[in-house]
Amino acid sequence: MEDPVNNVVRDMLRINGVKTIHHPVDNQGIDPTTLPMDSEISSILLTPSHQYPMGGSLSISRRIQLVNYARERNCYIIEDDYDSDFRYTNSPVESIHELDPERVIYISSFSKNFIPSLRLGYMVLPTSLVSNIHYSKRFVNIHSPTFEQLAMEKFISNGYLEQYLNKMKKKYIKRQHVLIKCLKKSFGKQVEIIGGETGLHLVVCFKGVRFTSKLIEKIKGRGVYIVPVSQYSVFPENHKSQLILGYGNLDENQISEGISIIKSVLKSS
Repeated sequence: MEDPVNNVVRDMLRINGVKTIHHPVDNQGIDPTTLPMDSEISSILLTPSHQYPMGGSLSISRRIQLVNYARERNCYIIEDDYDSDFRYTNSPVESIHELDPERVIYISSFSKNFIPSLRLGYMVLPTSLVSNIHYSKRFVNIHSPTFEQLAMEKFISNGYLEQYLNKMKKKYIKRQHVLIKCLKKSFGKQVEIIGGETGLHLVVCFKGVRFTSKLIEKIKGRGVYIVPVSQYSVFPENHKSQLILGYGNLDENQISEGISIIKSVLKSS
């Protein structure tokens, strides 16, 4: 697994008895050349389109290296295509699944890009795994709701999902620009902004600041919800200066006010 990583996924695997190896990421995501060669690995779980939470995007060269590693080790790649619909710069990079459909399990959902309450996710599986997954799913939740699936199929085939995503990308990139502008105005070179190519959040490194639980609660007490990157890492000391700042459901005034409050709290602390 990548580190940092979504701690819900990490905990879900842990309570199901899955042994995990946590591998630190850099600004591009996971580096296949540094993966262990002396461990028995059944699968590699990663978010190559937009590493969560650090925001890196895996380059095509690393994707090829990763596929070669999986072939050599005879293991699967679980590709969580997180935030791929909200890419603001450059052209979309082809999925790892396209490089080797029989080696990659591709997973995604409509929760982030459309409606969370729809509760629809999907997997594109190697053919060798279809029957086993179909059998297992019967014991998890019997089936997915037919009506919602049919409605979503029509929404996609008629081009409405693409229209909706294009509309929302314009809104989100505008909000991101406001957030970056506010951060630079308030903190200047004291902050490093990470992961702005894709998604609905930025990781911001505040130089010389350590976000202790007391400091985080102080900021939250002023009405600004923030999440420290350290919360998502098994190596929390490496990320004590970094915050995750989301902008998906905030207007420009809320973004500006939030950064002003963070500045005020840090100045008083």
